[in-house]
Amino acid sequence: MFGLGPVWQSTQTRVAEALKRENGTYTARAQWGRRWLIAAQVGLSFVLLASALLLTMSLRNLRHIDLGFRTEHLIRFKLDASAVGYSRVGATNFAESVREAVRRLPDVENAAVAEIPVMEDSDSGFNLAVEGYQPPTHADAQSRSDPVSPNFFATMDIPFVAGHSFSEAEMQRRYENAVVNQTFVRHFFVGRNPIGMHFGLGGSAHGLSWTIVGVVHDSEYLGLRGHIEPLFYLPYTMLGELHELTFYVRAKGWERSTIREIRNAVQRLDARVPVSAVATMSELIDDELFAERSLSLAAIVFATLACLLAAVGLYGVMAYMVTQRRREFGIRLAVGASPGLIERMVLREGGAIGIAGLALGIPCAFAAGKWGREALYGLQTIQFGIWPIAGLGILLVSLLAAWVPARIAARIDPQKTLREE
Repeated sequence: MFGLGPVWQSTQTRVAEALKRENGTYTARAQWGRRWLIAAQVGLSFVLLASALLLTMSLRNLRHIDLGFRTEHLIRFKLDASAVGYSRVGATNFAESVREAVRRLPDVENAAVAEIPVMEDSDSGFNLAVEGYQPPTHADAQSRSDPVSPNFFATMDIPFVAGHSFSEAEMQRRYENAVVNQTFVRHFFVGRNPIGMHFGLGGSAHGLSWTIVGVVHDSEYLGLRGHIEPLFYLPYTMLGELHELTFYVRAKGWERSTIREIRNAVQRLDARVPVSAVATMSELIDDELFAERSLSLAAIVFATLACLLAAVGLYGVMAYMVTQRRREFGIRLAVGASPGLIERMVLREGGAIGIAGLALGIPCAFAAGKWGREALYGLQTIQFGIWPIAGLGILLVSLLAAWVPARIAARIDPQKTLREE
């Protein structure tokens, strides 16, 4: 398909003009097709380079999200004691035994249990009835939930804004105390102190049995891109059947050696219960960023290849132009033009092709940014810092590609050129 253009151009060749060109006469009109093709290639390079920069900055923003808890030296693993025949009470006792055994390990700082794992986009939640809160018409008061052990917040390093956690003794005595996040307070207790207030599960106004004893800092519960929603924490021994539980362990040092110690501790308690989904929190975050990393890497590779191809194409066009205009440049040098002037003439022509490519690429980059808006985090599609950087990069590539032909043009020997004529 690309060969059709030159074929058509060759059929339109006029003998007189062709002989003139053979005699060294340069006609700019004959070059317009090549120039616009290279300009389009430069424009595509700008689109890919701007997209690669946007995706790289989006990945950096995702890596630097304030998760609301500390990920360093944090290990996660899962157990399901009910799968090997434990009753609800037995599973609770086994989970407490595991938590206590792991917490006593020399390389462990703290250990906690949660029924709902963080960063896994869980849909666990309840309709609520909240003291003093009237939901909008035809709407329910809803909140996410996570049954946890009392030291969950200390293990995850989630700071308290007000109040305190429910204690081990309160959990054993089955006191119905709860901890909520800041978004829960902003949603249900505008202008009110939530400490000591009550709410009930299931949306019933009767039986507001749960008492709020603490408020913790918001954390990324659903995932890196998850919207922070109202969330309350309950003692994990108080609700329903216990199936798979998630354990979080804060290690003092290298996580790999601590993981081996954790497996051995669980096996000593009951070798039938398998330890599954073992990973560090840093690994889990890297896994969640896999798509973003892959997309960013692919964009960088394609942008690099596109810039290289555009540079090679521009070099070819400029080198061919210098060859065609060799006689003209020789005459200019013979009548007094400086080599620097000739060099600047060629560089200006290469820069003009680069600018034309930017004129084509900017609208396309804007459209690509709007189309790929969902792939970006913490960025707008128009970035007044990124686009100039990409534009300057493309212009630099264009000038570098034209620099060698410009040097060749500046070094033409006018006497030799005239003798050849």
